[in-house]
Amino acid sequence: MRRATFRVFSVRCRRTRSPQSGRAHDFFVLEAPDRGNVVPVTPGGNLACVRQYRPGTEAVTLEIPAGCTAREVIPLGAVDPNPAIQSNACHPFLAASA
Repeated sequence: MRRATFRVFSVRCRRTRSPQSGRAHDFFVLEAPDRGNVVPVTPGGNLACVRQYRPGTEAVTLEIPAGCTAREVIPLGAVDPNPAIQSNACHPFLAASA
């Protein structure tokens, strides 16, 4: 198994046999810590979003903002952001604004 470590993630490469074809392939997995995000809802019931440039996609994206003040935070479970190539989970929370 080969591994390259960077500041915010590492990449693992392991030769594994495909359960479908039986052939061996190199599989690459991004390993990163679990993360969380907060979905902020305004008192009027609107979702608060921000537009910002992201170098990974080289595009302006519509995202939920970082940081907020909330009167209530409700856990929504956990999701696998991209299980084909990532080993971490994302834990979303719903935040009702104060």
